[in-house]
Amino acid sequence: MNIFITGYLDSIASGLVEELSKEKGNKIILAGKNAGNFSDKSKKIITHSVDLTDPFLGDIINSYDLDALIFIPIREEQLLTGEKFSSGFYLDGLINILGLCKNKSNLWFILLSSTEVEDANDLNRNSVDNLLQDTFINKNVLQACEQYCMYFNHFYHLHTSIIRVPFLYGPQETNSLLNKLIVDCVNSSSVAFPSNRDSVCNFLHVKDLSDFIRRLLDEEYHHNYEMFTLSSPDVISFKEIQKYLHKHFPKVKFTYQDNMQLYTKPVEESLAIKEFDWFTMHKFKEELEGITKTIQEKPSPKITVLDSIKSKLSRFPNLMKWIELILGGAFMQLMVYLTGTFVQFKYIDFRLLYVILIGSVHGLKFALLASIVAGISNLFSWYQLGLDWELLIYHVENWFPFALYLIAGSITGYAWDKKENEINFTNDQIKLIQEKYSFLYNIFEDIRGTKDQLREQLIGSRDSFGRIYTITQELDSLNSNDVFLKALDILEDVMDNKSIAIYALDKTAQYARLEVNSIPLKNNTSKTLKVSDFPLAIDSITRGEIFQNQALTPGYPSLIAPIMKDDVLFGMIFIWERRFDQFSIYYQNLFKIVSGLIESSLIRATLFKDINSDKWYLPSTRILIPDMFKETLRIKAEMQSKNITAFQLLEVTKGEMEWKHFSKILEKGIRASDYAGLLNKDDLHCYVILSQAEQTNVKMVVTRLKKMGLECKVVESSKITYV
Repeated sequence: MNIFITGYLDSIASGLVEELSKEKGNKIILAGKNAGNFSDKSKKIITHSVDLTDPFLGDIINSYDLDALIFIPIREEQLLTGEKFSSGFYLDGLINILGLCKNKSNLWFILLSSTEVEDANDLNRNSVDNLLQDTFINKNVLQACEQYCMYFNHFYHLHTSIIRVPFLYGPQETNSLLNKLIVDCVNSSSVAFPSNRDSVCNFLHVKDLSDFIRRLLDEEYHHNYEMFTLSSPDVISFKEIQKYLHKHFPKVKFTYQDNMQLYTKPVEESLAIKEFDWFTMHKFKEELEGITKTIQEKPSPKITVLDSIKSKLSRFPNLMKWIELILGGAFMQLMVYLTGTFVQFKYIDFRLLYVILIGSVHGLKFALLASIVAGISNLFSWYQLGLDWELLIYHVENWFPFALYLIAGSITGYAWDKKENEINFTNDQIKLIQEKYSFLYNIFEDIRGTKDQLREQLIGSRDSFGRIYTITQELDSLNSNDVFLKALDILEDVMDNKSIAIYALDKTAQYARLEVNSIPLKNNTSKTLKVSDFPLAIDSITRGEIFQNQALTPGYPSLIAPIMKDDVLFGMIFIWERRFDQFSIYYQNLFKIVSGLIESSLIRATLFKDINSDKWYLPSTRILIPDMFKETLRIKAEMQSKNITAFQLLEVTKGEMEWKHFSKILEKGIRASDYAGLLNKDDLHCYVILSQAEQTNVKMVVTRLKKMGLECKVVESSKITYV
């Protein structure tokens, strides 16, 4: 099982990783800022140091076939240990990860929340001081985290579980409230509890939490519960904890912060015990003394005086610059005093300064040129002074300025060239690494795409018979409208296409009426088609064969599957557009198989309707009885809510007419694809479902019926009770 753990990794993660990695077959993937702190020699733990809002995180998640993802937000416990308040950052990270996982149907998303959100927020009950506490803000952030998880569960069907836990403890939990209290007792003479002495709390061992998660992820167990609250039977107050600690630290003074409110409180839980047979195996009161001794006896690291000075000075980098400046100036003055050198303005060599500056800025080539220029300048000065050239040539000490210029230019120019070459080399290396990374990333994307494609093909091949059986079960309905509704969902899923429309033909087999269509086609497909408008497809579909638009003729769908009844064209299934990879014989054969299953279900529903027409309609009429009309209205309303069809509802009053006479008049004013029926058997009016009708053309129908002597009006289907 591949388990992805992310969020605030300094809390709970260490214990979870240690416990979950023990189980054979588990691979743990960690992602977060501090993921690099986790190491594992058995290679069962993979770490990715990445920000939770980094776009690259999506590539990491998609790289693994994840079975579960555990997100750890900041809880009140971390804020009480002195953690910097950053709950909003982890909320942003949670929203980002939920968005990346919303289409992963096989992923189990687990949020480790806290019992601090059990009580509903009541601003009136809290003082101003409490409202300003980071813990109170964090409580609201955690509630937002839970609400986002529920939203993605309900609207995207992301399998989500929320686990609320109290305070945690364990050998790996160094960032817990209990560990902080004991460490403060070891290192300080005064310890403050984060609330009053009577505040009660609950401590759960991290191994018990890991055990529950293992039970939750059991593949043989399936449930619909979203929320679990874990707790330990050992409820304890801060006053009792103080007594335990006082035995080991009698010199420590304990105080209480009475103005602070503790939100993480004990909560009773029966669901985890009832459904999973989960019980806590660790007793906090029995283990408190042992944990205290372990932390108390742990040797503290030795810090030398030099290390202490370095650590303190490293906190003040600006101060270090001034110290170095002052010490360097003092050393310079000392050397001047020892050598007896007194610098005056006339001893400043501007030629040497010129060579050094040019060499430091432009490199060796220009430094040598500058040294030559400086030498020429020196010769010119020699000439101006009228000195003898023999003195310059035969006295070696007069050569020193020229040599000094060459040496200074060579050194400064070489240093500059060396630094420039190092920078260019580094840039070339970075560019090469970026090119390699881009190349490897493209290869990785290709491999991942191939892996996903092979995996889908393997699952599809292995489950092909099961898929056909599932389709048959879903289409097992005796209501043709229900078959149309389910057929569209099946076609979009199996054919991986969102440009599907299903038409039913009238009795003359000349006109096709739209029954359902994919959402992207809502405003781009005709409600009525004339069969003769597709002359290239008539021969194929009348023979019951699939028509494929191989010539890519404009105005024609890519595929047409006929629905035949007694060798007569009964309906048509259109796929208007296909992707390039869907132009294959396999895709065409798959379309033929699924269309055949839909055809069988529609014919069976139609035959059943014909056989039971006397039972479904009022005698000698086309008016459905209440049960059948309510069922039809329910299915039409569901279709309309999914934006795959549209209809308008009319209320028509029959007056003093008999139902038989009323039905004959009504039939002349509505189409064969419309439905008329009663909601109650004692009604003196009936309702008419105008299939594929919009508000713009329903007025024409109302006008026509009124001219025929029928009183009618448009009603809102949402206000009609049909359940």
